This record gives sequence, C-alpha cells and structure tokens, in this order.
Amino acid sequence: MRHDHLFIGGQWVESESGEVYTRRDPATGNVVSRHDRATRAEAERAITAAREAFDHGPWPHMGAAARGDVLRRAAAELRERTDELARLITLETGKPIAQARGEIQTTANLFDHFTHLALEAHGESYAISGTYDALVAREPVGVVAAIVPWNFPIMMLAFKLAPALAAGNSVIFKPSSNCVLSTVKMFEIFEKAGMPKGSVNLILGPGGSVGSAIAAHPGISMVTFTGSTAVGQDIMRCAAANVKKIGLELGGKSPNIIFADADLEGAVEWAMIGIFFNQGEVCSAGSRILIEESFKETFLRRLVERTNAITLGNPLNNPDMGPMVSESQMNDVLGFIRKGVEEGATLVCGGARYTEGECAKGYFVQPTIFDNC
Repeated sequence: MRHDHLFIGGQWVESESGEVYTRRDPATGNVVSRHDRATRAEAERAITAAREAFDHGPWPHMGAAARGDVLRRAAAELRERTDELARLITLETGKPIAQARGEIQTTANLFDHFTHLALEAHGESYAISGTYDALVAREPVGVVAAIVPWNFPIMMLAFKLAPALAAGNSVIFKPSSNCVLSTVKMFEIFEKAGMPKGSVNLILGPGGSVGSAIAAHPGISMVTFTGSTAVGQDIMRCAAANVKKIGLELGGKSPNIIFADADLEGAVEWAMIGIFFNQGEVCSAGSRILIEESFKETFLRRLVERTNAITLGNPLNNPDMGPMVSESQMNDVLGFIRKGVEEGATLVCGGARYTEGECAKGYFVQPTIFDNC
C-alpha cells in the first residue's frame, strides 16, 4: 500500500509526528493509501524553504521563458501519464474515469496557457505633466500558499500553481485530505521537470491546524483558497494580522433560469450536466431550477425520465455517476435530503443511498430531484 510523505525544500520527508491517515476508495470502501499528517512545525519548515527559494533561489530570476520551459515539461509529462493519473483521481474522488482523463488534459492545458501568459506580461509607462512618468511593474508577490478542495484535485492545483509559478513565485500547496494520491504524483512530476529546490512544497494535513498556520504566517505573501465560505472567512481573519494578499473562491447556490421558449432537450441536458456532473461536487453546481410556470410540468417530466436513466457504478467502469467522495460527504447529502422532506418539499425521484450490485459498499447516492421547495 502506498504511503505518501511531505515534499519540503526539494526532498520527500516523513512527518515528525509519525501520525498518518488513511484514504478509502469511495466506490468500494477499501483503503487505498496512507498519508503523513504534517504538524505546524513542518508547515514552518515549508514556509522557510519557500521563502529561501524566493529570496535567494534561481526561480524568480530565471525569466519567464526559462520558467516556461520547466512548466511545459511538467505539462508534457502529465499528458504522457494520463492513464496512470486518471486512475488515481478516480480511486480517490470517485469520479468516472473519462471525467478524470478530461481533468488531466485540462490541467496540462492550464500550465501551457499560464506559461504563455507570463511571456506576454509587461510593464506600462504613462507620461505625466512635466518630467514625470508613472510606471506599472509586474513582479512576483513572493511566497504563495494555495489551499484547495477535493472535487478537482489536480485541476484546482493548476488553477493555483500554474499562474503563481509562471510569474516567478515560490509556492506551498495544501490539498484536501481526500485527494492526496494524484497531488503527490504531480509533485513527482514537478521534481522530474526540474523545479528548483524549495520553489514547490507540499504539506499534507488538516486545514484546521496546518491550513490556519500557513494562512496566518508572516512569511506567506499571499493565500489563495477555494472552498467553503466559513473557511474563507477564517482565512481572511488570519491574513488580516499582517495584511497579506488573499484570493478566495467560496460557496454559492447557483440557479438555472429556464423560460417556456427554451429548447426542451437542450434545457434538460444542461440542467442535468449542471447538477449531476462530477456527482454534483462542483463549486458552481446548478442546484436550483427557476422555471416559467407554463413550461414546468413538461420540463419536469422529461428531467425525471432522464434522471432515472442515469447509471451508477464503479467509476473505473465509466458509469454516468460515481460515488460521493467520502462516507461523511454521503451522510451530509443524505442529511440534506431528509431535511428537504421534513420541510415539506416533494421528493420526485431518488432520495436514498444506492447499494445495488457492485455499489453495495460504496458511498453512492441516487440522483435526486425535489419539487415544491
């Protein structure tokens, strides 16, 4: 069984605490890996390594073209290892294997995109009255800490790290404890691509301790976070102590708005993609439908037909939907469904754990629709 460690200052290191946590395949409940749990002391070591790499290392001074060569090598390696990485993503998140392959291709494209964007970055100058000019210079911020959720593990990594690295920053990355397998593999790719020591660092562990320590540390120049609104507020409070820069992408409740003149099949198709893609584990999942009343019954009838036809199964076999990412997430979803029933909404379809056949031990939930909410 795999046992993954931390990556600090260009080396794979074991946590001094000796604490480990296990990760289960959400489709089967089987343990698939063990991971070190970092301490605050190790977060400090990673920050020190990243600061040393930024202040005295070669990465910020290499120039955008040279940095781009390294990042393009990482993107090429990522594409070469698509099948290997897709399987790891599916094992840890439960997403169908075809969606995992698509995530890898998107990740590689993001590294290429931001590498190209960095080559085009330039300063600006403006003539002011007399002999004065105003200048705009584009420089790296410093040490960037990136904290991400589990729903798109390496795509979220790319959204954070690709622009930060292309611009010349050093980074500290903390993934969700639910998605470590593919993240560790991505850091192996960085190492092979030639990232200088300390320019990329990986910390594994709970957000409540390690994540907060990173967000509050004065050695961090910027924190970028995707996740819940409550955690985003905590990060704002931590960052306020030394007025560090922050970038937050937080939760929402995204509606589909459908009128009677909409194409029925197209509206149903995109409503289903909006909520059932990636098991609904998407920041902008279309979890509400606001619909013109005269069109409602026709639309709802077809939506239920299509929803009842969705296939669930082991995501390695590429069904329409896989399991929830973890048992706790499954229980949260089932709890929300119970709450909807208790509050008087009409359960139109789904609404229960799915345990047929190969799904008996996994964390599957039937695709669910409520009416009269």
